[in-house]
Order: sequence, then C-alpha cells, then structure tokens
Amino acid sequence: MDRVSRGQLKEFVLSFVKHIEDAVSQYLNAELIFPEYMRHPHRIACIISEKNGVAIEFVERSKNWEITVRKTDKRIEECVLHKLSNNSERGFFVINGEFTRIENVNLVTKEFYDLFKDIIDCLFKSTTFVMEKPILFVRVNAGSVKLVDVGIAYVKNGQRIVRRIGFLWLIGTSTKEYYTKEMAIQHATLETRRYLDALIPKIPVTILVKALQEFEELLHEEDIDEPEMQEFLKDHPYFLWMGYESVESKPRLSEDLVPDFIIKTPGGEYIIVELESPKKRLFTSGKFIPEHKHLKDAKAQIEGYLNYIRNNIEYMRSWRYSDMKAEKVHGLLIIGLSTSLTSEERDRLKQLNAELKNYEVRTYDELADRLKQFLENLGVKYGPFG
Repeated sequence: MDRVSRGQLKEFVLSFVKHIEDAVSQYLNAELIFPEYMRHPHRIACIISEKNGVAIEFVERSKNWEITVRKTDKRIEECVLHKLSNNSERGFFVINGEFTRIENVNLVTKEFYDLFKDIIDCLFKSTTFVMEKPILFVRVNAGSVKLVDVGIAYVKNGQRIVRRIGFLWLIGTSTKEYYTKEMAIQHATLETRRYLDALIPKIPVTILVKALQEFEELLHEEDIDEPEMQEFLKDHPYFLWMGYESVESKPRLSEDLVPDFIIKTPGGEYIIVELESPKKRLFTSGKFIPEHKHLKDAKAQIEGYLNYIRNNIEYMRSWRYSDMKAEKVHGLLIIGLSTSLTSEERDRLKQLNAELKNYEVRTYDELADRLKQFLENLGVKYGPFG
C-alpha cells in the first residue's frame, strides 16, 4: 500500500481541526467545556514514519494554524516521546486498537520518581504511573492513541526532564487509505462528543431532556424519514448506546457497503447499526403475523454487513479495527415505531429478537424509552416525560 504524502497528511489534519473549530464555535461556554487545543489555533508538528505510522502533535498555541510535516526512519514513539532504554520491558502502554485514549495521567520512570518521590506524591493531582527502565512511554503496535494532558518525566544522561503533552495523536499506519477527509471528520466529531458526553453525569440532564423532546417531536412529524434520523442520532449517539467508547457515522466497509454507524463499546464489542425509516412497517396482516417486505429487506442488509465483516475479518483488523474479533461483532437494526404496532405485533417482535443470533431489531421509540429509563434511574423528574 502507498504511504500517505506530506500534502495528504496536511489536508487530513486541517480537516480535523477545522471540523472541531466549527463544532466548538457553536457553544457560548466553550471555555468551560473544551480544552485549549480544541479552542485555539496551534502549531502542529507531524511526522511520517517509514516503520510504523504517523504522529500528530499540537505543540503550542499560535495566531493561525501552522502544520509542518517531516519524515523519519525511526518509530514515531521514539521521535516524539523519546526512547528510554534497551530494556526488555515494552513500555507503560502498548496500543493494539483504534480510538484508544490516554488522558490526565503522569508517566514517570522509577529513576525520576526515586529522586522526587515526596514532591510527586504531594503535588501531582493526576494518576501517576511509575515503571523501572521502560523502553518507551507508549508503543503503538496497531490502531491509534490520543494522549491528552499527559505528563512524562525521566532522567537522561543525568539530566532530569519533565514534559507536559497537551495533545499528541499516534496512528499505527501510514497507508494513504486511512488519511481521508471522512476519517478526519469522524475523529473530530468523536473528539467533540467526548467532552460533551462527559458532562452527562453533571450538568446536561437538561440537555438530555431537551434531546428527548426533540426526538419525540421528530417522530411525530409526518414527513420524517431516515436521513433526518441519521443526522439527529449522529449528534446524539447516546440514544443508540449509552456509555459507548466510540461512534463512527457512515463508515465505509467496502466500495458498496456503508452502514449508518459503527459503535465500539468499552467491552470491545462492535455494533453495526442500520437505520430504516420510522414510517416503514415491520409486519403485515395474516396468519402468524408475517414480516413485511420493509423488514425483510432491512434484515438482509444488516446481515450482509455482518457477513462481510466476518468473511473479511483479517482485512478489517489490518485496515482499521485491529482489535476487532468476529465473535464480538453484532448488529442493531432500527426501523418503524412501537406505537404503530398492535399488541400481537409487539409480541411477534419480541419473539423475533429471541430467535435472532447476531443482531437485534428495535423501533425508534424504544431508543427514547431507554434514555427515559436512564433518567428515571437517576431520579430525574423530566417535564412531559414524567
């Protein structure tokens, strides 16, 4: 495969920062929600490794976005985080999966810690990891990792070195297929949503209630269709899966196969999501309540996605989802409305889901019911839903 060029990497990074810039500019209280690297232009240093991938570091604030790219024959981790020793230990963290994140921690060598133990224990508020004679602070075997607000400290040639990393993105591939505008936007969207979704246990119960109201209003619109639901769920992915690790919108599995979302859970499960219109029917009248053509076609589509992934799992692992396992790939088909079903059809849907092995079928109003239940578990009284 061809390696990403300097120009393509610059365009990739520029798409990433511009998408974040546009998203953050919509919030009046952005200073309170988002970190500095998402709110201000920075000087960004990029490295393309001949051995194992790409490094992208937001070095310091700048008047305008400044992106430089250089190439190296060293590993990217050695270039940006320093090679510490030739010891047999591998490092503080070994990265094998996509969308990994290390945030708000300190990585300190044992030699440095022994020198400043009292100060470190007293002043460091972040979690501190200490290791004796590591090779690297982080080793990227596959996938990618973002280091956000991470401190590193070590001793080199008798000199004590302390460094704070605001944002450093290490990607374990340099193949040009990865560095598309679409992938940059997916990462930027995920980066923005992480900070918004982190507020859920704190302030944004009101945001959840407002989202529920907007969602139910959408479902009651006569001309609502799949694209509108796709856009809404892209902005509110917790309707799909509460506590997700990452959500990708419109990921391209192949030239012809593009599901609506791929969700990664903290447990390493991958959920392939297919959306159909809320107006589509699930069943028809008749003995044993047969499936409607709408449902049959939708089932065939998500089964096609799942079969493709399982039949090409090695390709999927080598290309983007390095920690993906065939037995941990499942599907979620969302179609129709429960309110349009008879009691017999609801029972039929329960029976259908009990029979399905690799995916489940849910209606759009069931997504709202899940979020309502979440709020109820928090003891929240919420307006028209109470």
